[in-house]
Amino acid sequence: MRVFGTAIVGIVAAAALTFMPSGAQALPVNDQNTGLAAPDVVVDFGSNSFKPTTIITDEFAGQGVEFGSIYVYQTSAIPTPAVAGGHLEAGIPSSGPPLAPGSIFFTSDVTEAVFSWRTAPGTTTFEAYLDGALVETFAASTSDDASTGRFYGFTGIVFDEIRLSISSLNNGFSLDNLQYSTAPVSPIPLPAALPLFGSALGLLGFLGWWRRRTAIA
Repeated sequence: MRVFGTAIVGIVAAAALTFMPSGAQALPVNDQNTGLAAPDVVVDFGSNSFKPTTIITDEFAGQGVEFGSIYVYQTSAIPTPAVAGGHLEAGIPSSGPPLAPGSIFFTSDVTEAVFSWRTAPGTTTFEAYLDGALVETFAASTSDDASTGRFYGFTGIVFDEIRLSISSLNNGFSLDNLQYSTAPVSPIPLPAALPLFGSALGLLGFLGWWRRRTAIA
């Protein structure tokens, strides 16, 4: 009897381990020279034709990404940050303190996202969120120095928002070449542990029969 019980416990434990998700390893992208190797989506702001200073919010929703109202579209290069072609910049008000750069929202969960990021000299804090809960964060010294890598972001985790904050003189920034990969969505598969559960149930039934037979005897 004890042998059957031990076997059942072992099978159920193995099945439970099969259902346990493995932990993901977050890999922040900090000042890299290149973006993602094979992203699902690349938002090339240079291929769009918005008028300069157009406020950008959901204009790129068709590409799966939205922005806070402080982002404006620009096409000309500026000295700081130094970016040529179409890109997003800070919508700094004409008076009063500058606005924080806010968030990048993804319309579906993503597993990695990076973008070219330039600021006035200072520190940028990058935060990844999923359904409003903080998943990962890091801070990096950022500037408009074109001699170093300019890609920042996250890989190895699932998230749907990146929040940005800058500690610098004017909070100026530019964002370009946003790249990301979506989290896979698929129907619930037949669990690999299902045969194990079936075996466990079979053993439980046999054990019950054996107990009844022994009691009758």
